[in-house]
Formats: sequence, C-alpha cells, structure tokens
Amino acid sequence: MISKKLANGAQIIAISKPNTSLAVLNILVAAGSINETIETAGAAHFLEHMMFEGSKHFKDYDKTLQDLYGENNAFTCQDYTNYYQILPYENIEKSLELEIDRFQNLTLSEAKFQTQRNVIIEEYKETSLQPPLSDFWHKLLLKAFPNSSYKWPVIGYSLERFKNIKRKDLISFYKSNYTPENLIFTLVSGQDSLEMIQILESYVSKLTPKNNNINHEVIINRSKKHVKSVYKRKNIQNISFFTAFHIADFGKEGYFEADAISDLLTNGESSILYQEFVKNNPICLEISSFITDNKHMNLLVFEGKLHQGVSYDRFKNQFDDLLNTFKKDLPNLQKMEMLKNKAETYFLFNNYSILNIAQNFSFWNYCDVRKEDILDRLQNLDAEKIKNISQSIFQKHNEIEIVYIPEIV
Repeated sequence: MISKKLANGAQIIAISKPNTSLAVLNILVAAGSINETIETAGAAHFLEHMMFEGSKHFKDYDKTLQDLYGENNAFTCQDYTNYYQILPYENIEKSLELEIDRFQNLTLSEAKFQTQRNVIIEEYKETSLQPPLSDFWHKLLLKAFPNSSYKWPVIGYSLERFKNIKRKDLISFYKSNYTPENLIFTLVSGQDSLEMIQILESYVSKLTPKNNNINHEVIINRSKKHVKSVYKRKNIQNISFFTAFHIADFGKEGYFEADAISDLLTNGESSILYQEFVKNNPICLEISSFITDNKHMNLLVFEGKLHQGVSYDRFKNQFDDLLNTFKKDLPNLQKMEMLKNKAETYFLFNNYSILNIAQNFSFWNYCDVRKEDILDRLQNLDAEKIKNISQSIFQKHNEIEIVYIPEIV
C-alpha cells in the first residue's frame, strides 16, 4: 500500500490485490450532511444525485462508464460522501479522466436539478414520512445532538425545508466542499502499487481549488442530559422504542468495546436481552441493537417492540436493572473468546473484496485510523475493558429515549 498527499491537498492511496483483473476506484469526499446549514439540509445527498448528471466534457456519466465496462454507485453519510466504480484495470485512466471532470466541472443544469429534486422528494416520503415509525431517526438525532451539525439525517431536516433548496445552494456546496483537500482517491487492483500511485498522481494533481470561501462551522456537540420523548401514532398496535447512548468516535478508545457490548446484549438467541425479554420472559416481540459508524458523534441504539398489554414502564424498569447488572459483571472467558473470534473473523471477511478494501482504507484514512490499530484493538478486547466502557456508556445523562405508543381512537 502506498499513500501520498499531493500539493493540491488531495490524498491518493494505491493498494495491490494480486489475482484480480478488475480495479476499484473509490473517492471519499470529506463532506456530508454536517456541512450543510439547517436551511440547506439535504444538500449533500442532493449533490450526490447530481454528480451523475454530467460534466463539462462528459455529458452522460453513466453511458461513458458503461462503455468502459464499469459499474458505479455512491452514498452519503453525515460526515462524508463516497463514490466508487468497478471496471477493468485497462480502462482506469479514462475512468480517472471522467472523475476529474465531474469533480472539477460538474454541470448542475436547472432541468436536471428539478428532475433529481422530484426524485428525492419521493424518496423522502417513502423513507421518512409514510411508514408509521419512519421518522424515528429524525427525532432521535434531534434529541441526541440538539446543538450540533449532526442533528438531522442525510435526507434532510424536513420535507418543507428540502423543497426550498435552490440550485445556487448546490453550486455553493459543490464549490465549498468538493475541493482537492477534501478528497481521498483510493485505487485497488492487481497491478503494482507504484504504477497505480503514479497514475493517480498524474490525474488527481490536475484538480484545482474552486476559490469559494463560503463555508460554515461544523458544530460537534452532544446532549448531556437524559431525554425521553413519547409520541402517539395511528396504525400501530404495539409500543415501539428506540433507546440510544452516546459512544466514542470511530476507532477511538471505547468504540469497538461498544460494538462488543451490542453483540453481547442482542446478537443471537443466546444474547442477554433476547434471553431476558423474548425467550424466558416474553415482554418484547423483538429487540436488537446497533452502533453507528460516523467519524464523530456515534450512538449505541437499542430498538424493539413490546407485546400488546405490556407497558413501557414495566419494560424499561427491567431493562435498566439488567444494564445495571451487566455493568457490574464481567463477561465469562468463553463468551470473550467467541466475541473476539467473531469480531476478528468479521473484520477480515469485510476486508476481502477489492471494493471493501478501497472503501475501508478511504474511510480509515479520513478518520486517521490504521488497519493495524483496528485489528489490535479487536484482538485485545477483554472483559475488564468491556465492563469499564459499559459503566461509562450506561449512564442516565448519556441516554435518549424515543417511544411510540398506539393512539387509541
């Protein structure tokens, strides 16, 4: 693996993966929804759509890439946006030419702006308005990060605000954030790393700053008190809950311990919460948990649905008692070995495909975390660390509750 910082501020990474004829070009933009203002919330995701609508020298992005026998996709997160393409290595230089043009000379026409605007409006309705509990992420983020740039999801703060985004807002976001110093180009193929880094440098070095100083401060802040919000909803028959706790930044001390805690508590039928609330004492129809993977401002989230007739207070009292017990007890040796083996296996499996390698190395570079450090943290998970981290996480002031109850008509 070779990594290099260019004079224009862009980062380039080349990784050789023997015995593959394909190449992956991954481009991480260090800008996501946290780089928006509340008035332009949704602009990062909107711009991601527009990045496939043609540039100065390549009017049809998809057709050009198809002619290179390539496929592509992208996704927007709160603190970054990621683009990638998979294609035969012999076409990588034409692919880079295509990418440099759209990152330097995106068209952003009014007609295509309106087309994609309508597409995202429908996406917003389908993902955040129509299902009865689809707004839970909006509500949870707002409660968890009330004074932070993380307080809305990538789709936007509200549909009404999104509809007010103008083409000039996207142009401003593009010029302010899609600049060389915010870009990480990662190329993975079966070729020699030195050859790949030279090719990357010859193209990526052509990018120049867009000379736009319009920007705003990204506020990284979290709630520091317990918050509980209850919402009545029609068209639901059971109480549903989302309980979140603040955890560490990605890759930092406590982050992977939080992931291990999530596994111990809800992963599989032998997990602690499944045994307690689903199997032995049927209070929950279902219960699960996950951790987020932002660079900053992460959460451990528990979600579930109660059996009819079970009150939320009854569940929550038992839930709190169980977490208090969990904080005091060390996981046994057998569980720890299973946990470490599973974490290490998943990590290695998730770094097998050339696409995963390209995306992971881009993200780790962005977070200033090395692969070796991650693997070391996973291999050195121990019961005492998990106990200590659980004690710091499961504090009342660190908790946010979102509860949905059926509205009785």
